Amino acid sequence: MDEQVLKVAMSAEQKMYTALSEVMELTGELADAFQRQDQVSVQMFLGMRQEPIDRLESCKAMLERQCLQLPPEQRQILRGILQGQTPPPQAQALGELVQKNKRLLDRILEVDRRLNLRIGGEHSFYRQQPGKP
Repeated sequence: MDEQVLKVAMSAEQKMYTALSEVMELTGELADAFQRQDQVSVQMFLGMRQEPIDRLESCKAMLERQCLQLPPEQRQILRGILQGQTPPPQAQALGELVQKNKRLLDRILEVDRRLNLRIGGEHSFYRQQPGKP
């Protein structure tokens, strides 16, 4: 795999890690505000999480554009790495960062799920059944 391709992908994954870290921190602050029953802070932290989430989406879109510009064989390798497959030796650092980001995202989703269930109760996003409002 081309070294420049790896550099660009590593840069995007590092930016994603930074954004995920911010989301995790803000989600913790959100949970604390909810526990204090501080509705103003709850709304503020909900809004503040959107910026790093938008940066995550931007990085993901950039990685997808990068994949589309690669020859088919390299595209398949890069997509595999980004989806958690074992990377070739020269892309080991990228594979490790992808896994680190996935673990952090999984933690965020679990905290978010618990918080959403507490805030939303019956109307929680996580309690709604597919096809029902």
